[in-house]
Amino acid sequence: MTATVHVTHKGGSRYSISGSMTSETIPALWSDLQKRVLDVPDLEFSLEEVVRADSAGVACLVACMRGSKTPIRFTNLPDSMRVIIDVSDLNELFNPPIEAS
Repeated sequence: MTATVHVTHKGGSRYSISGSMTSETIPALWSDLQKRVLDVPDLEFSLEEVVRADSAGVACLVACMRGSKTPIRFTNLPDSMRVIIDVSDLNELFNPPIEAS
């Protein structure tokens, strides 16, 4: 079964990411994000519908923050991503802080 990931516009600068954020899906997700949203002011991404995530997903979030000209907020991160962020000492990159689900 092939893993998929989708970005859905929820209105204004709010988006939702759903599916798997893994090494298998991140190249397509990154390409999509670069084309569609990284220049939108005050972006907010909900990851509430992410069903699987690994370090590639976390790396994508970091790349989004570094590649954006405006602040990006991530909400409802899966526990697996929070653990990777914590053990990798990346908490300071997430400003404002990661919100709990």
